[in-house]
Amino acid sequence: MAPRPEKIFLFVSGPESERPVITTKLPDSRDHALTYPEAFPTRYGLGKHGWVTLYVDTVPTEEREVLFDFVEESYRAVATRTLVKRLDAELGELGNHDDRPTPRAENLGGATGGAALPSRSCTSRPG
Repeated sequence: MAPRPEKIFLFVSGPESERPVITTKLPDSRDHALTYPEAFPTRYGLGKHGWVTLYVDTVPTEEREVLFDFVEESYRAVATRTLVKRLDAELGELGNHDDRPTPRAENLGGATGGAALPSRSCTSRPG
């Protein structure tokens, strides 16, 4: 069986990065994300498809919860319907997910590469 293509929903700067940065696909919150200093539509043509690159340290500490929202929105934009339903079920079991811990810049900058999801097919669209 041939390997299945993957869909990326998140890019995170590596541990060697001086400033933690995330890149997410934000079909609904793009304009909001671009209000943060130094945020920009992602290069290489991704920005025109809703991708935004954001330096974590430009988001005020008291607003860092929004980073969770951006990552979740990006996941929902790329994931299959089945995976989104699974996420909804898991969040439903947890109740209100506003009690999530606030992300710390060092945690967001510690991973390399991008987070990936399995693709439904090469020709189908997510959602």
